[in-house]
Amino acid sequence: MDIKRIPFSYPGSYYTMQYLGEGGEPEGLYIRSLHHDAWEQRAVQIITEHSVEEIQFFPHELCVRTEKGKVSFCFADPDCIAFRTEGEAVTFRYTKVSQVTERKKGLLHEVNCIGQNMKALLCLREGSVEITSDWDGDNCTKASHQISSQAEGFLYFERDRGSGISRLKEDAVPSYEVCQTKAKQEFDHWMEASAPAEEKYRKAYRMASYLNWSSFVAPYGQIPCETMYASKVSMLGIWSWDHCFHGIGILDADPEKAFTQWKLMFEKQAEDGALPDRMDDGGCYWTFTKPPVHGYFLTFMKKHGLKLTEEETRYAYEHLEKWTDYWFTYHDSDEDGVPEYDNGNDSGWDNNTVMVKGSPVESPDLSLWLILQMDCLAALAEELSMKEEAQKWKEHSRELTEELLWHFWDGEKECMTGRLVETHERVYSDSLILYLPLLLGERLPESIRSKMIADLKEEGEFLTVYGLASERLKSSWYSPDGYWRGPIWAPSTFLICEGLRECGEKEFAKELRDKFLSLCAEHMSMPENFNAKTGESLRDSALIWTASVFVRMAADKY
Repeated sequence: MDIKRIPFSYPGSYYTMQYLGEGGEPEGLYIRSLHHDAWEQRAVQIITEHSVEEIQFFPHELCVRTEKGKVSFCFADPDCIAFRTEGEAVTFRYTKVSQVTERKKGLLHEVNCIGQNMKALLCLREGSVEITSDWDGDNCTKASHQISSQAEGFLYFERDRGSGISRLKEDAVPSYEVCQTKAKQEFDHWMEASAPAEEKYRKAYRMASYLNWSSFVAPYGQIPCETMYASKVSMLGIWSWDHCFHGIGILDADPEKAFTQWKLMFEKQAEDGALPDRMDDGGCYWTFTKPPVHGYFLTFMKKHGLKLTEEETRYAYEHLEKWTDYWFTYHDSDEDGVPEYDNGNDSGWDNNTVMVKGSPVESPDLSLWLILQMDCLAALAEELSMKEEAQKWKEHSRELTEELLWHFWDGEKECMTGRLVETHERVYSDSLILYLPLLLGERLPESIRSKMIADLKEEGEFLTVYGLASERLKSSWYSPDGYWRGPIWAPSTFLICEGLRECGEKEFAKELRDKFLSLCAEHMSMPENFNAKTGESLRDSALIWTASVFVRMAADKY
């Protein structure tokens, strides 16, 4: 794997190792803090005595090789990085420190990393260390540790008072060999539990699985449970629909954790039923929300083997009921029974062109998600022997399906549209989001299905050699790096493929699936999105929903 694109991390950890460009600090290999209150994320720069010839990156170990030897790193646990030098000396240069204190002569040093709101404990099991620390009469201006060329030890990062007390001795962490072996066994177990992938995708599948495995952060601050972050590169936190894609990505490897990811944001659900837009360890953010995809994804997960206890089924029903009622109660200002978005961010497709004429807007994808969510509620109610409630949700789903077809399909121009709430004027858009109703399958009239599928099959409209653009290529709003106005995305690809399968278009779905898998495999990364015309990877270089969609689609038999 490429350390410049993929971060080296470990399940539960808020720390990564990654090669970073200049950005207030020199270019190089760094240990980085992902905590919300770190005003300087780069904590420690790793500098070898001799020029680096190669950085070998495995799921369980990072090896920096020079002409003289190598320096190896692995995670002993989420807060502790073990290291070993073999013929090559290494310097740990700390960024934004206050002071360095020697706690045990030659063996244990405590570094006050004020820029990251933590302390780093350097413990040496073998070898020697020298301190460089410049004092300006008030604080350190710079500080570093020079580790000898035959050494072994660890760096432990302490944020809460007392958490490092048990580490204040050189035998507090097992040997490097034990730590490295343990990490390897854990990842190997994850892979053994995962579904097999086709040979041609196996290398990229392993890399995507590593990203999923290492994306977890531990409960801390506002994070209520083990959580897959949207990324450990730039999208630090979790958004209220990313977690559903994450759930399907790890469903085979760990069904229990998959359901934990699905229900994650419901742990923060407001009294009125709303879900936050996103959260990280520092807080929940409510300026937007995300679409009600949760019923659809729970149904998908159950179809693919997820088993729920009665308690879990009741939990899902109660929270989905509140989430569904929220949209009909607080997002239907004209009281026509068709909920609306206040902002493109609420749809998940942040700058989609259904919103270009103003806000609020009724969009067919929102009605779709609520239809599918009510289908899920009906199924859950039946499992809980709640027959009246099940019938209520079935009827409401049927009514909204009829309303979607009447409200959004322009029979004259043969296309789906949005509607401005104030005037009900049609909003014509070239966004791929208008094709999500294909997920209704045969509930869409055959004439509508056929026209929508024909649009997607036509080269030069949405379709390129790499997949489906998120905005029609001929659109005046199309931009190669226009976020949801052009690039190919993993979520839209997955959802359209599933919609095509619902409509019986299995061959076309497989064609799109193969284009996407090949694109990721060619780049050997899981970027935020791709240029639809060139296939170039764009934005965040290691987005977890891209990895999760890759794993899911590579494992499923199309």
